[in-house]
Amino acid sequence: MALASCRGVYIKGCRKALKNADILELRNSEEFCIALKPGMGSESEPIVSVGQNVKTGSVLAKPVDKTSAFIYSPVSGNISKIEDKLNSLGQHSKIITIVPSAKDVYIKFKALEKQTRVSLFGRLVESGSIDTFGKNYPTYSKYINRGVANPQTLIINLYDSDGYVCSNSAIARNYAREVAGGAVLFSKLLDFKKVVFVGVDQLGVISNAIKEHLLGFDGDIQKFTFVHGSKKYPFDEEHLLAYKLTKTMVKIDDDIASKGMIVENAQACYNFYNAVYNNTPTTATVYTISGDNFVENGLAWVKNGLNANVIFDQFGIKDKEKFASFAIGGAMSGVAQIKLETNLPISKNAIVAFGEKYDDHEIDCINCGRCSAVCPTRLEPMALDTYALEHDYGRGKKYGAEACINCGVCSYVCPSKRNLAQRISDMKDKIKRGETL
Repeated sequence: MALASCRGVYIKGCRKALKNADILELRNSEEFCIALKPGMGSESEPIVSVGQNVKTGSVLAKPVDKTSAFIYSPVSGNISKIEDKLNSLGQHSKIITIVPSAKDVYIKFKALEKQTRVSLFGRLVESGSIDTFGKNYPTYSKYINRGVANPQTLIINLYDSDGYVCSNSAIARNYAREVAGGAVLFSKLLDFKKVVFVGVDQLGVISNAIKEHLLGFDGDIQKFTFVHGSKKYPFDEEHLLAYKLTKTMVKIDDDIASKGMIVENAQACYNFYNAVYNNTPTTATVYTISGDNFVENGLAWVKNGLNANVIFDQFGIKDKEKFASFAIGGAMSGVAQIKLETNLPISKNAIVAFGEKYDDHEIDCINCGRCSAVCPTRLEPMALDTYALEHDYGRGKKYGAEACINCGVCSYVCPSKRNLAQRISDMKDKIKRGETL
């Protein structure tokens, strides 16, 4: 959902401050609360129990279907609780709480003897990598869901279109070798005919570094190209990205893999590289720390389940009395939080904190049409909002609610501050559950 209380806000200088920032390592929190449903996929099944000691890299939960993932312990410590409650994304989930020990002891995968398609896919499944730019399913799911028809193009997204988020481009800048190696590994999974890296921020510097590292991996260098993308949000949504680069239109409710395309990002490449070459599971992701109530904006590695207070202590809150809200995810499509004591999932990549209290009071629609003008999938958000308010989900389905990509642009531009994106998203969920009568 969009961050309703801070729509239409732009923080001057945000991206400039983050452009060359280092990616910091953070201290551990007193507890790590790891949600077994980290995104839109199914909840993973816990295989540990309360009182059990775990090591960094120990398996906490296993997948139950093709939309769930292996989940690994981000620290060594003792499991103090396993309980059902809401995670930071507002989903009901089992949550494993770990009290970290003073010293980390690491568990790694067994090294791969050969990089065959079968062994690479098996390593991708067990890596625990979550797609931070897609639907938050496990990264591996896109290679098996509905199948990939005639694999043609692998698209590697190297940038972020949300003005408050620089995590993906920062990984590409700081870990060019890992991104290059991961891209080659992904290309081997289905023998794609073409691999396209797309970016905006510092693309020249990043592309030169990646090209240099590509030469060191076993791949057909001729099929790797670099393209300068659009800065317009939400260009990095996979259907829009695929259309821009391949001129092939795919319906929003269809999988682009059915047309021979798959989109990965810098974080996924980094994760896959480390799973294959360093034999390490995915336990952390890079977060952008931004917003006008942080003393400093920056970038940091966030371990799965880290308490957000560590972020606030590290980067500083300017005025706790004026602290309005913060979102996990970008300001455009992040999930607003109601308390500081929340835990951060690896399926997101940003915290945005606002200090000034912005007017979030809804007024009646003035029929200005701005929401329709900016909708990237050409919907009529004001009409869908009416159907949502009337609980007329059947009509909402008829008029394309399922094509909404939850980018939040309609809410962002609305002068009446209407919660369009939130209600349309809720209606989509109800349609998926069959509530269309």
